[in-house]
Formats: sequence, C-alpha cells, structure tokens
Amino acid sequence: MWTYGNIRIYAQTDIDAGAQIIPRIQPLGGGTILQIFGNEDPIRNITAIVVGSSDAEHIITLLTSGIAFPLVGPEGAMGDFYPNSISVAREMSVFQTIRQDLPCDEPTYIVNLELYKE
Repeated sequence: MWTYGNIRIYAQTDIDAGAQIIPRIQPLGGGTILQIFGNEDPIRNITAIVVGSSDAEHIITLLTSGIAFPLVGPEGAMGDFYPNSISVAREMSVFQTIRQDLPCDEPTYIVNLELYKE
C-alpha cells in the first residue's frame, strides 16, 4: 500500500525523472554554446487511484501547504516530496471494492502527482 501525506493511494504507475539545467548561448560569431549549471531536483510522476471524495479533496489541498510530505510505498519510506502539480479526475464506476472500510458506492478518482524531491 502507498501513502502520500498520510492519504492512501493505489499507485498504478511510478516514473522517476530528472533534468539538467543547460542554458544555450548563441554568440554573434555563430555556433551554439551549451553550459551545464547543475541538476534539478529529482521528479517523481505517480498515477494512482484514490477512493473517496474526502481523500480526493484532501490531496488537492496539499498543493497550498508549501511543505514536503512523506511518500511511502511497498518498499518503505521513499523520502519527502513537494507536490508540484496534482490533477484529479473522477473515474466512472458502479462500485468500488478496493477499500472495505468505505461504502461500495464511494466514488473513485484517478490522481496524477508530480512530486519534487526535498
């Protein structure tokens, strides 16, 4: 089971990504010069299922907090991540059987998280 900021999520995909900071300089004399100024923070993209309107609403509020939240997966704690972007789409389903502690007609949501490592 996964959690982000103590919200239960069911990860479907987990993608690690990174980038370098490379500005391009184009001097008057011709060719382009590339200079590397370091690396950006590691980026983690997770697509997950969230069950219940309260959890879906709660995960959106993490964007306004300005703090990093712990990400925990099946392997254990993965560190603290800042939420860069979060999108929530309601999944049309007749009933859910993922969370036995909630009614079977509780709505399910597909959540896309873009998280930056602290």
